[in-house]
Amino acid sequence: QTQETSCSTDLPSFPSNLCIFCIDDSPTACKLLAKSLPTLLCTNNVTTVGQSKEHVRQFPQQVMDGKADIVILDENLDYGKYGHYLGSDLVKELVAMGFAGLICTRSGNVKEHDCQLYMRCGVHVVVGKDTPLKEASKIIQRHYVQRFMQPGLD
Repeated sequence: QTQETSCSTDLPSFPSNLCIFCIDDSPTACKLLAKSLPTLLCTNNVTTVGQSKEHVRQFPQQVMDGKADIVILDENLDYGKYGHYLGSDLVKELVAMGFAGLICTRSGNVKEHDCQLYMRCGVHVVVGKDTPLKEASKIIQRHYVQRFMQPGLD
């Protein structure tokens, strides 16, 4: 059963019901994204994964199969003795697979050299994990509109 989402975008040109995929190793972060993004980004189509290293391996293909419009990746995906993975490596895979949507890194590491690394891998926008989700969502919306709805303005 689909629920109508109360949309809170300030950008009239931001499309509703985009497909968004998120990966984060924190179950709390996944729950927060799953609960908040539908309202903040005007969509009922949010998938959050990252509870295991298998999710990391499957993420790029899931994104492509799901025809995602926006991906939001944590940079450090840590599974203890089961391995450590980087969101920037997943970004490289997505770019190599021809992903054409908006790529956002949401990380606790947002110093200038970190952001430059993410951008070199193919990330379009970086938001800090300490940035409130409402503000982060506005940043994502603005970048999406500039890149896809008003090309040439970015």
